[in-house]
Amino acid sequence: MTRVDELEIRPYRAADATEVARFYGRLSAEGAYTRFLCAGTERRRAYTGDEDCIVLVAARGNEIVAVGECCVSRAHPERAEVAFAVLDSFQHHGLGTRLLRELRPMARRRGVREFSAQVLMGNEPMMDVFRHSGLRPRVRLRDGLYDVVLGLE
Repeated sequence: MTRVDELEIRPYRAADATEVARFYGRLSAEGAYTRFLCAGTERRRAYTGDEDCIVLVAARGNEIVAVGECCVSRAHPERAEVAFAVLDSFQHHGLGTRLLRELRPMARRRGVREFSAQVLMGNEPMMDVFRHSGLRPRVRLRDGLYDVVLGLE
């Protein structure tokens, strides 16, 4: 297997649409559930080409193995929701942390001052990404979900 630090992290391109859709279809049931907070037919490509989103992909050649995105809130443009999906075989190697690190300056250039996320209770790997990000997460548990806010200052 290719080492995670050898993967190319780059912005999403329109030419990636088919491979990103294929990537989301390859997520395990658990991976899809933790990413979309639902299962089954909701497993889909989250990015729709919205200009308010910054999307990065992690690729091994033409194969996309992870997607990180942040979508700026139209109501609160200083805040962006952040989300990640990583194929099972690439998890637990710091890839989510790398994607978060790359998204941060891009979001700051757009005026984003904080990231927000909803994380299923029990998704400790994702919570670890936030805890070890170098940022100070504010976390509130509500109805089985962690509401996480990360100040980017």
